[in-house]
Amino acid sequence: RLFAVSDAPVKIVQLKLTNRTNRTRRINATYYVEWVLGDNHENMAQYIVPEFDSQRFALLARNPYNPEYGNHVAFLAATREIHWVTTDRLEFLGSLGSYTRPAALERVGLSASVLAGSDPCAAMQILFWLAPGESKEVTYLLGQGKDRLEAMDLIQQFQAIPNLESAWDAVGKHWDSLLDTIQVQ
Repeated sequence: RLFAVSDAPVKIVQLKLTNRTNRTRRINATYYVEWVLGDNHENMAQYIVPEFDSQRFALLARNPYNPEYGNHVAFLAATREIHWVTTDRLEFLGSLGSYTRPAALERVGLSASVLAGSDPCAAMQILFWLAPGESKEVTYLLGQGKDRLEAMDLIQQFQAIPNLESAWDAVGKHWDSLLDTIQVQ
């Protein structure tokens, strides 16, 4: 399930995995985004400052050199413990930079590199062990706060499952009201 929250700058991606085989499966769920935080990636990449908050299962990024949004903090967070992260696009994609076959998906794990000055991205991996018939879920949050405090508040708010369900219901109601305005027979 994928949706944008109606009243907050947050995109939500919910993933449910079910093992329908008769053997235990290991699955690595990976989420990858490239930070821009300005007018374009090439001009802004060197100024992006990443951070990892292990308590909130979140990668944060800001661009203090952006004159309009220098205090804003972007985030990629999850509702489960993160096993591996990187903010280095070269590490994730590989030297040839392939989106169709990222180097990071050819091996297990990432370096936990969270450094400024590289070609920035946010990549997080969560390892699932699923017994036969078992299901597990994870929700990823991608968003931005006006500052670090607001970003952390948004993460905390939407990591709570009841708030996620309320946000989903609100999106449905919004679209129902918008699309039910005119009816053609």
